Amino acid sequence: IDQIEGLVEMLDDLGMSDQPVRSSPMPSLDLLLSDTTLLNDNDTAWAKSALGQLHYYARGVRWDISNTVSAISQYSSKPTVGVKLAIQYLAGYLIGTVDYKITTVRTDRPDVFHFYTDSNHYSGGRSQTGVLILLNGVPVHWRSNRQPVTADSPAVSEIYALKEGIKDAKLILWVAEELGILTEYPFTVLVDNSQALAFQNDTCPTSKMRGSLDMRLAWILEMRDQSIVATQYVDSKSNLADILTKSMKGPDFAKMRQKIVDYQRSLVLGSTSIVK
Repeated sequence: IDQIEGLVEMLDDLGMSDQPVRSSPMPSLDLLLSDTTLLNDNDTAWAKSALGQLHYYARGVRWDISNTVSAISQYSSKPTVGVKLAIQYLAGYLIGTVDYKITTVRTDRPDVFHFYTDSNHYSGGRSQTGVLILLNGVPVHWRSNRQPVTADSPAVSEIYALKEGIKDAKLILWVAEELGILTEYPFTVLVDNSQALAFQNDTCPTSKMRGSLDMRLAWILEMRDQSIVATQYVDSKSNLADILTKSMKGPDFAKMRQKIVDYQRSLVLGSTSIVK
């Protein structure tokens, strides 16, 4: 599955087909925040059109730009010069990876799902949630979005991300069941935060998060249902959802992106373990 033709057309229509090739979509937030001067009316219309189209590609095939598109979109109501520069930088990355495809191969092995969640805590605002779901090593669902409420600690932001990941995982498994794919419960979500792990397992009755989260809420009770969902710790460097919550410089981004691209290969060769 690819979006090559549409991407090439979009870059040409928006006048960005000549941008220099970049090795990551957004190495940091510096360029986005570099100039807060508001764009004129014409450039504002251009920026909003670009972001609308970029959202389409980020949701369709290009999971690798999801975090960047989400970050830039936080300023879409009043686009700045920094927004325009960030969009143009992202275009350079797309030019260098325009031929990317989501590919799969047929296998006689049982279907295997892997579920990853991650968050990036912002002390001055709402944190970022990342969810990545793979079927036989192939990305079939992903999200990168701002959390709806402000988390007062990294642990709380990880719990909110885990909540969204569990919800997404349930939906994907329900759809899979309708397609005749065998599913197993409890399914396991991979997280890189030990406090989120302890919270889901309800192993800390005196948790410091008791004042941050209402333990009576239905979604908390549901996420702790051990017959439906379990959690497993994974090192941050092996958490594939990390690419959906953080800006990364070229080498780090390429390494994480390649892990996801290579994930299917490891499964087809017979390993269902977590990619290191």
